[in-house]
Formats: sequence, C-alpha cells, structure tokens
Amino acid sequence: MKATSLYTKTGFSKQGFSCCSRFSFCNMGVDDCYYDGIDNEVKNHCNCYKRNHVKKTVSTNYYDNQEDSRKSFYEFNDSEVLLVMGCFNSNCIQMGDRYLLKEKNFYKSFTQANVYTTSNEFIGVQSINDFSVIESLTEEKFVEIIEDSKKKEVNDDYFTGGEQLSLF
Repeated sequence: MKATSLYTKTGFSKQGFSCCSRFSFCNMGVDDCYYDGIDNEVKNHCNCYKRNHVKKTVSTNYYDNQEDSRKSFYEFNDSEVLLVMGCFNSNCIQMGDRYLLKEKNFYKSFTQANVYTTSNEFIGVQSINDFSVIESLTEEKFVEIIEDSKKKEVNDDYFTGGEQLSLF
C-alpha cells in the first residue's frame, strides 16, 4: 500500500479507532495485538493499545520543567526596593513610567512583587519580568523619590481647574 493511504493493508483507518473486533484476544489493548504479525500498523492506530502501551513518564510539576520560560531576570532580597520602568501597558501600568517593586513572592516558577507608584501608592502584584530594573534603592534614595513625587503632585494641582483661553 502507498505510504500516503488513509487505511492499513487490512482495512483499518489510520485516523485512529477505539478497538477492533478482536478486542477479546488482546484484552482491550493490555496484551499484544492480534494483528501484530499480520498488519504491524494496526497497533499504532488502535487507541486501546496505545493507551496501555504508552511509555510511562515520571509525572513532574509542569512549572519545574519551564526553566527558561519565566525565570526572573533580576533576583532581589525581601527587604530590597527596586526602581523599575514598565515594559507593557495595562489599566494601571504604563510603558515607560517608573514604579517601585517591593515585597517579592513566588508564584509557580516566577517571581512576583508588589507594584507601587513613585508616590508609594499600591497598584497590584505583577511579575518582575514585566519591568526593566533601573536600580536597587537604598532607604535614603527611596525616601527621596517619594518626596520628589509629592512635590510634583502639588505643582500639578496648581494648574488644574483654570479657564482655557479660547481663540474664537
């Protein structure tokens, strides 16, 4: 038969089938296939045979096998605070804006951290891989950034609520 045919030489579908009429001889695929010497392709397409003769693999945690997919680029201590830049857009996080990452925790195989604005307001929890790390902050630098952002907020409030000049 042609290699591209849809049926084996005894007429079984290469698309797969649940079992053949000789299921009592192979005990629903537990023992050797009845057609083993007659048509060697039949056992490759019989679902009962495949289910019982598949090579057993050691079941492991899926996320342990994902070594390169979600490992954190930067590991930081629990007491450390990072100044980072957003690398994506969402409701609360904008690409290019600066944020603070604190209090890391682990979820499956990647590291998450609490995300704060530079004025120290909590936004949410996000993977640290979604940010580019600018620098690790000392306590003095952390206080300085929060004070600077509060000064900017005062200056921004000064200009709100004014009338707009119309040219028409």
